[in-house]
Order: sequence, then C-alpha cells, then structure tokens
Amino acid sequence: MASRYLGSQGIFGSYTFYSKPILRIEGRYSWGKVDYEGGTWGGTPLRINNIDDYIWELRVLAGNDVELSEKSTIRVYTGIGYRYLNDDLSPFPGGYERESNYIYTPIGIETIPVLEKEFSLGMTLEYDYLWNGTQ
Repeated sequence: MASRYLGSQGIFGSYTFYSKPILRIEGRYSWGKVDYEGGTWGGTPLRINNIDDYIWELRVLAGNDVELSEKSTIRVYTGIGYRYLNDDLSPFPGGYERESNYIYTPIGIETIPVLEKEFSLGMTLEYDYLWNGTQ
C-alpha cells in the first residue's frame, strides 16, 4: 500500500502569550489530493487517483525562553496536540473513508537567532509522543 501526495495548500495560525511560562496556541488546516496504490481485502490490486485529503490540527504549548546572548535565544516547550486526517476513497469501487485521530504531546526546542532588527531565522527540533491514535 502506498499513498503519494500530489500537492496541498493550507492555512496556519498561532498566537503567543509572552508570560512566564510562554503560552502558544497553534492551528492549521490543509487540503489537497493523494493517489493510492494497494489492494482489496481479497488481494485484487487497487489504484485510485486524485483522492480528496484534508488535515486539521490544534496544539496548546507552554515553554520557557533561555537567552544565550543578545542575539540568540532557545525556547524549550511541551504541550498537547490533536490531529485529524481524512482521505475519502468511498466514492471509488473498493474504497472507504479513512479517518485518523491522534492525541499527542509535542516536546521541542527552537532556536531564535536575531539577524537584524525585526528579522530572525531559526530551527525547530520536535518529538511527538503519541498517547492515542485511531484509524
């Protein structure tokens, strides 16, 4: 079984409360098309193209900033997240609606070096611990 993403688009938003600890709410919604190649329960090969696919996700994070220098900060954070994925193959012969629900804890670190006034560039390293997932 293989799925191939043909491209997607979406929106992402976040709001950060600069308190102690720092609190951030993030949300995203994206949609696109995927191709599926696999088989039926009976072993018959199955290929479906241009399947509607969408994902939405909501996260609440808490963390602390550690200032390394005047121009470099590290943010350590954790929180709780929920992700929903839907691929609807049901209009196709042998198809079905696939729904995924995940509850997870993100644990991460961000670097926020300031390059110029009003401009920064950073990196994020994150591990997501899965508490519960259904499909």
